[in-house]
Amino acid sequence: MKRRTNIFVKAAVCFFLVFAFVTIINLSMQVNELKTKHEQLSSQVSEKKLSVEQLKDECAQDIDEDYIQRIARRELGYRMPGEVIYYNDLAK
Repeated sequence: MKRRTNIFVKAAVCFFLVFAFVTIINLSMQVNELKTKHEQLSSQVSEKKLSVEQLKDECAQDIDEDYIQRIARRELGYRMPGEVIYYNDLAK
């Protein structure tokens, strides 16, 4: 009778150790994935902060003729009357 309980105890301990080992490995993998995701999100946050600063600088500028022309050219693709724009699509 003692041998049967001893075998069950050993089996239970082995099962627990295997379960704990698998759980630790799984948690370790999840931690690594979350660290990678955190680094990616941190870099995105820094990029967005830089973008916000640039937009704040643009908003702080006075609206003058040069600013309007620059925005019209860059954002809307407008050009001045009689102006010819050449595009170069050749790779360097």
